Amino acid sequence: MDQQTYDALCDLHACVLVLDHERRRLSCRLALLPRPDAISLERADLERRYAEVTEELAALEATITRLRVSVDPESKFL
Repeated sequence: MDQQTYDALCDLHACVLVLDHERRRLSCRLALLPRPDAISLERADLERRYAEVTEELAALEATITRLRVSVDPESKFL
């Protein structure tokens, strides 16, 4: 594997860690709020951000998977 590909994978994994941490933080904050019977602006904002982070995380993981397949199609190293 060349250095550029290795660096890209490392950077992508770092982004996954940051997004995953943010998603967990948002999940904890949502759990502390009252249930969504009467949705508050704070809850609506947190739920929107949680959904955005979840989508970003899924897209990033898909990118990593595609990169791995293109670099190591037989999964011998990655």
